[in-house]
Amino acid sequence: MDRLNVKQQQTVLIPIPIDEWNETNRKINEILLHVKNTVLNNKLTDNDYMTVKQVLQVCHISRATFEKLKREGKIKIYKIRGKVLVKQSELDSFIIEV
Repeated sequence: MDRLNVKQQQTVLIPIPIDEWNETNRKINEILLHVKNTVLNNKLTDNDYMTVKQVLQVCHISRATFEKLKREGKIKIYKIRGKVLVKQSELDSFIIEV
């Protein structure tokens, strides 16, 4: 009789405060919903831009964090007609990487 190779899964319990877990879970769900809507609607193109204010709201980050990500080259900005904008497709790629 042949033996079946069965991989056993191990479970690791990591203590985390419930409020941190809830916040992390909320952010993950928002990202998943955004990605799902993007794929289903297939309406994003390289011509779609967001203002800095929109990026801050969507990503739930402060202006200081945005500036840090910009300095580190993780978020690229475009100046169009005097406005500072971010390509939505590039922001989506950054969010997926994180």
